Amino acid sequence: MNCGQFQSSLGLVQLDILKESERSDLDAHLKVCGACQLVSDEVNSAYEMLRDMSDEQAFKPDSLWAGIKMNIKKDVGVTDTATVTIQPTKPILIALSCSYCHDSLARGEARYCASCLAPHHSDCFRSHGHCSAMGCEETLTVKPQGIEISTPGQRSRTTTRGSRKFVLAMIISMGVSTLGLVGHQLIQSQRSAQVMQEEALLEAHSRVRELEGQVEAALPIKGLSREARLARAELNRLKRNYTEALKDVEVILKNAENDPGALVLRAHVLLDLNHTDGTMRDLRKVLASDKDNAMALGLRSHVKLLNGDRVGSLADSNAAIEIDLDGYYPYRVRGEIRLTAEEADLVGAEDDFRNAVRLAPQISDNHYWYGRLLQEKDDKEGALRAYAQCLDLDKKNWRAYCNRDTIRRLLHDYDNALRDLDKAIALQPKNGHIFLQRSKIRWVRLRKGGIDYREAQWDDVMSDLNESIRLQPYLPDAYGRRGFIHRRRKKFKEALSDYNRAINLEPEDVYVWYGYRGLLYAEYNESKKGIEDLTQYLESAPSTHQIFNRVQKERSRLRREIEKRE
Repeated sequence: MNCGQFQSSLGLVQLDILKESERSDLDAHLKVCGACQLVSDEVNSAYEMLRDMSDEQAFKPDSLWAGIKMNIKKDVGVTDTATVTIQPTKPILIALSCSYCHDSLARGEARYCASCLAPHHSDCFRSHGHCSAMGCEETLTVKPQGIEISTPGQRSRTTTRGSRKFVLAMIISMGVSTLGLVGHQLIQSQRSAQVMQEEALLEAHSRVRELEGQVEAALPIKGLSREARLARAELNRLKRNYTEALKDVEVILKNAENDPGALVLRAHVLLDLNHTDGTMRDLRKVLASDKDNAMALGLRSHVKLLNGDRVGSLADSNAAIEIDLDGYYPYRVRGEIRLTAEEADLVGAEDDFRNAVRLAPQISDNHYWYGRLLQEKDDKEGALRAYAQCLDLDKKNWRAYCNRDTIRRLLHDYDNALRDLDKAIALQPKNGHIFLQRSKIRWVRLRKGGIDYREAQWDDVMSDLNESIRLQPYLPDAYGRRGFIHRRRKKFKEALSDYNRAINLEPEDVYVWYGYRGLLYAEYNESKKGIEDLTQYLESAPSTHQIFNRVQKERSRLRREIEKRE
């Protein structure tokens, strides 16, 4: 038997259903397998917590356990039920009251604290801002219809202790029949980060297929309904078919010019197209009639972030999250704010991105930003998985290709790094930054990858630099690198011109190009100019810079030559 088979038997141990040989094999396995022992401890703890529940918690233990035994014996094919004399109990429902306002609470409307499972009205939890139970400050809630699964690559925000409590919440809210899921769900919580990421990706594809199904079902109907058109427009937006998305939105707005759903969707499309003025125009219409439209607030927070208003963006994100705890967009925008702050809040950003992925795993940008966070934390493997998920959902996400290239370059996987940039350039042929980035990969391959210094290969680097400068003539690094190639090709005037342009653009690392221009002057016997530039470099460059020692030696040589001539 493998670990999965052993773990599937753990929930049966407490019910005395396993045969002696099966129990013996399981005990022997637990002694040598630490992972299965951890799962066993969790299952045992869950059952212990059930046994400890008092009569006030709504059921009599003897009847409960007899019913459970009967159900599980039936599930596992045990036919000998002579020892069970009490028929399975019916699911028992417990009256609930809100922990905040203490009014009665309908079971279908209950939201449970993700840490202590105190029940709340959704509005009460939102109004209070966190759990109202004494000593609990949890800000997330869970629904009784399912068990929250960890975000890709991370454990759930609720710990394994919280997972056990959530199993109890399911039993309390849905009845005895849910207990058979205990062992399985606890085993789920122990899966590796990679498996969980794969599950999230499957869930994402499932949601996209579900949306496709809704659209396909509506297509044969003459005259699509508003809801069908919105569903098709959202599907086209996810696939970046923006023209088709806008067609459906415009049909809706032609019949109802202030339709909030259509206006928000059009604003989202326009934002994807970087048309922020149009986005804000639509959002103002929506918020004028519904100031609590969470999606509109989330989109407005993104526009404010793009415009540099970080304070206003954060305020809108927080307001949107307070209104709708299940909306993914404001979590992602708030995560961006925290990640890109001058002093990045990586913990807060991680929490937000994990929530965004959990709530909407079908949105490629959620995985992209989660990858950005993991990349910032130097979790290269986790970031690569997140970018792969992003690109699996959206092969047109050029930013994911560029970021994945950076990681692959650090891992010396130059061939795949180049393939990523080739794809990014195919998607963004007018982005000079990507051409510059590709020139750097080719540069590194030439200088560090063991490839011969053939001029044809330097021509490829030069071609990328020329295109980068043509598209965006304000990138000092492109001029400086092109100047280096001119210098090695003995083209003094061209090299000098490029070094001058790089210096005049005043980049933060301007000292680098003073150093290279000084070396150029030194090669062509411009000693005084060379000494000036090399001195400028030595006064600013860190001593660990790659040409620091060489510049020191070259300046000393030039000074000696001047002394001899004088």
